[in-house]
Amino acid sequence: MTEETYRDLQELTGHESGALLFANGDILICNWTQVQGIPRMFATGLIGLGETLTAEPCEVPDEVKRAMNEHEREQGADAVSTEGFTAWRVNDEVTVVTQCGWA
Repeated sequence: MTEETYRDLQELTGHESGALLFANGDILICNWTQVQGIPRMFATGLIGLGETLTAEPCEVPDEVKRAMNEHEREQGADAVSTEGFTAWRVNDEVTVVTQCGWA
């Protein structure tokens, strides 16, 4: 059986934005539209290295839920989500999380 691959996170998730949890514990909440590969912060902004992505569904880390909800509060949301998160382990390198209701 051939493993499914993706060009970018939007193709994988169906969302334009979400959160990434890196191995060092850093969490990046961003819009990954037009970024091919895994988004990374660079001096000039968000970049991707164009690598092919593989993904497996995984548990949603609690620290990412908290970070995404805090982001929503900072953006002026009246309520935060306690459900509706989906996560994938991408390239055995980063955990990608999306939230229902986000684009």
